[in-house]
Amino acid sequence: MIRFLTALATLAAQAPGELDPEMGEFNLFLFSFLVIGLVALAVLCVIGIIVGIFVVVTGGAAVVSGAALSSSIAAAVRRNPQTGLMWFVIQMSIAGGAVSGFAVGAVYSYFHKVDVWNWQHTGLAALMGAFTSAAIGWFSVKLWLRVWNQLQQWWRQRGQSEEANRSLSSSSHQIP
Repeated sequence: MIRFLTALATLAAQAPGELDPEMGEFNLFLFSFLVIGLVALAVLCVIGIIVGIFVVVTGGAAVVSGAALSSSIAAAVRRNPQTGLMWFVIQMSIAGGAVSGFAVGAVYSYFHKVDVWNWQHTGLAALMGAFTSAAIGWFSVKLWLRVWNQLQQWWRQRGQSEEANRSLSSSSHQIP
């Protein structure tokens, strides 16, 4: 595609320059060149967007599957599924926080006219985002696991008290 556009640019440079647009003269070659160039640019943009989406999806899938695998291993080693859940949430929080922090640092660098790929703004923002998000993820998992355990205890106690009530009511009906 780039070779084709280069060949068209070379031909455009050889186009006659003595046409007078005020007199109604029209250079069909330059018009065709413009149309072909715009179509080629649109095709390249679409290809770039498709490749970008593919890279994001495969990269995201690799991150999620890697986190799932490592958290499954941690859960198997500890023999506790809650540990696996906690590691998975922490890893996803780290990844999400790093991306969010990088984005904030990149915007900050852009507005201060500094190179986006710098350690002072973008890198530190990514690290701060990763650590902050990991801490928030850890606290939230701890909170929700505590709530889950409380709900389980409440459900068990409720079931035991209903069983006791049923056994008492059945025994009181049997007495003549």
